[in-house]
Amino acid sequence: MEEEKLLLKTAVIEENRENGRETAAAFTWPVENRNGFVFGVLEAKSRSAFAQTVAEIVRDRFNHLAATLQESTSVSRCFEQTLEIINEEIANQSNEMETFPVEHLNAVVGLAVDNTMYISGTGELVAIFLHKLPEGRYQVFNLARSIQNEQAGANWQKLFVVVLDGTLNPGDIFCICNHDLQQEMPPEELHSLLATLPPQSAAVKLRQYFPLETDLSLSILKVGSSDEERSQVSAPASIKQLQASREQTKRVLSDQKPTFFKTFFFWLFTFFKDQRIIWRLARNLTRIIISSVVVIFFMLRDLILWVLNLSRRLISSDRKEIFTSATSRLSNGTFLVRQKLGRLPKTSKYLLLAAVAVIIVIIFSVLLISHGHQASEERAAFESAITKVESLHDAAESALIYKDETKAKNILSQAKTALEAIVTDNEENQSRIDKVRSELEATANGLRKITEIENPEVLASKTAEQPNLRTITLADGEIYAGGDNNNLFQLNKSNKSFDQIASGDFGSATKFTFDGGVIAFLDNQTNPTINLFEVASKTVKAAASAPTGEKWVDLYAYADRLYVLSPGTGLTSQIYKFTRTGLELSGQTSWIKSPINELVDAVSLAVDGTVFVLRSNGKILRFVGGRDVAWSQGSVEPELTSANKIWTSVDSSYLYVLDQTGQRVVVYEKESGVLKAQYHSSSFANLEDFVVDEAGKAIYLLGNGNVYKVGLEFLK
Repeated sequence: MEEEKLLLKTAVIEENRENGRETAAAFTWPVENRNGFVFGVLEAKSRSAFAQTVAEIVRDRFNHLAATLQESTSVSRCFEQTLEIINEEIANQSNEMETFPVEHLNAVVGLAVDNTMYISGTGELVAIFLHKLPEGRYQVFNLARSIQNEQAGANWQKLFVVVLDGTLNPGDIFCICNHDLQQEMPPEELHSLLATLPPQSAAVKLRQYFPLETDLSLSILKVGSSDEERSQVSAPASIKQLQASREQTKRVLSDQKPTFFKTFFFWLFTFFKDQRIIWRLARNLTRIIISSVVVIFFMLRDLILWVLNLSRRLISSDRKEIFTSATSRLSNGTFLVRQKLGRLPKTSKYLLLAAVAVIIVIIFSVLLISHGHQASEERAAFESAITKVESLHDAAESALIYKDETKAKNILSQAKTALEAIVTDNEENQSRIDKVRSELEATANGLRKITEIENPEVLASKTAEQPNLRTITLADGEIYAGGDNNNLFQLNKSNKSFDQIASGDFGSATKFTFDGGVIAFLDNQTNPTINLFEVASKTVKAAASAPTGEKWVDLYAYADRLYVLSPGTGLTSQIYKFTRTGLELSGQTSWIKSPINELVDAVSLAVDGTVFVLRSNGKILRFVGGRDVAWSQGSVEPELTSANKIWTSVDSSYLYVLDQTGQRVVVYEKESGVLKAQYHSSSFANLEDFVVDEAGKAIYLLGNGNVYKVGLEFLK
C-alpha cells in the first residue's frame, strides 16, 4: 500500500532586543532533496561572544544538513552525525572562549522528513506536541520533559545527548518557544490556536501575547495531507479577519468617495477664495438682509393691527364682513410683499434666489450626510454584533476539539441568543445572519449527533389502488410489508413498487417480526391474532389469539421464541412468551415475574436475550429474567417525548427508537445508554415502522406508503 504523502509547513519568529541580556535564535529551512524541514529554537541567558558562537554553530550545521541530505541516505544517521559535529565544535570553542554556565542554555533542534521527526535538546524549553487522534481530538505531549528526563547531565563537551524520534500523522503540530506559552494564555486557547490556524498565522497571533521588548524565539511545525483541499487548509479565523478588513475599508471609502454635493461644496469654497467676490457678496447680502428685515417688520406690524382689528370687529360686526375684510387684508399684504420685493435690484433678486437655493441644498445635504453617518453607524454596529457571534461560534468549535461538549453547548447558546438580538432591515445583512444561523445550527446538530437528511432515498411507493401499509421487516435480504385488507407485499427494487405475495382472513397486518424463515405478525381484529407467514412456501396460518378483552400491541421473534407485549391496566400488564415450531406456537406463558405499572403505556419491545420495552413517552425499560433492571437512558436534544417503535438484535450493540412526531430515528449505545446518533428528515411523514440492516449499514423506514433508505454513517 502506498504511503500517504504528508504536507509539512513551518513558521519561525526570532526577535532580540538591542540592549537585551539574552540571545534568542530560531530557524527553519526546507530539506532540498527530501520532503521535510530542519528547525530549531535556542535561548542563551547571555549576550556574550560565546553565546553568539554557539547559536551560529547550530544554525550553520543544520543549514548544511538541509542542503546536503540525500534521498538515499539514512535520515537518523545524518541527524546524529550533525549533532556530533555540533557537540565537537562547541567543545572546541568552550576551551578557547569565556563560557557561561551550561544550565543557562536552552535549545531544541529537530529534523522532520516524510512521516518521521527526530529531535534533540538541552535545558528547559517549551516543546508542545499535539497529536491528532483518529476520532478528531488532540493528545498533548511535553517533549521537553522527555528530553530532560533522559538527559545525562549536559556539559560543554557533549551538549546534545538525547535523540527522540516518532511518526508524524496528518494534523500533528509541534511548537517550540523560549517562553512558557501556557502561562501567557489558557492551555485550551493555546492548543485551539495552534490547531485552527496555519503556522504563520499562529506565530503572528502568539507574538501578540508578549510585550514588544521581549527576546522571543518561536518555531511551529504543522503536518497536513497533500490531498487536503485548499478550503480545508485555509484558516477560518484568517478569512473572517480578511472579510472584516474589507468591510471596514468599504465603510471608510464610502465616506470619502466623491458625490455631487461634495463636488459642489468644493467648487463653492474654491470660488470664494477671491476676496473681491467675497466683499461684493457680503455687500449684496447685507442689502438683502436689511430689505428682508424691513419687509418682515411691515408684515408683522400689519399682522398685529389686523389681529387687533379682527378681535374688535368679532364683537361689533357680523362674520361676513370680517371674512371679506380678512381677504382684503391678505391681498393687500401679498401686494405689499410683492411691491417690496419688486423694489429690490435685479442683482439682489438673483442673490436672494441663490441664497434660498443654497439653503435648500445645505439642508438636503445635511440630512443626506446625517443619514449616511447613521447608516455607517448601523453597519458598524451590525458588523460588531455579527463578529461577536462568529467569535462565539469559533470558540464553540475550539471546545469541540477537546470533546468539551458542555462548554460548547453553553457557548452556542450564547451565540444563538446574541444572533437573535440582531435586528436589521438590510437584505444583505439578513442574508449574512441566515448564513451564520445555519452554521450555528450545523454545529449544534453535530453536538446533538443529528444527521440531517435532505432528500432520503425512496426505494418504493405504493400505488393509489393498493391498501395502506402498516409494517415492514427484512427477511433474507428482502423487504416485506403488511397492510390493510388481508394483504402481504414484497418490495420490488427494480420497479420501485410492491408486489402482492399473499392474502388471507387476517384483517390488517400491524406488526412484523422475522426469525428462522418465518414472519410473525399481529392483525388489528377485535381479538388480536398472531399469524405466521412462511416465506419459502408463501403460506399464512393463524397461530394464536389474545384472550377476550386483552390488548396485544407488539411482538418480537428471537431464537424460535416469540415475545408478545400486552399492556394492561396497572399490574396486569404482561409480556407473553411462545415457543415456535414451524407454523405452530405453544401455549403462552407469562414472562414478567414482577409486573410494574410503567408497562401500561408500553408500545413496542425488542429482544436480544434481555427484553427492552419502549413506552409511548420515549422512555425505555430493560428486563432480565422477567424482572425490571436499572438502565440509564442518555439525554437527547430535542428531548424524546414520544416514540412508537424500538429495535435491536443479539448481534447489535445499539438500540434504535422511532420517533414519529420528531421525524427521526434515535440511536443509543445498548450497554451505556449514551446517545450515539440521530437521523432526521423533514421528508419523513407518518413513520409507522422501520427495520435495521447493520450488515448493510442501512435503516429502512415506512411512512405514507413509501419505503425510505438511510445510511448508517456512524457504523462506517
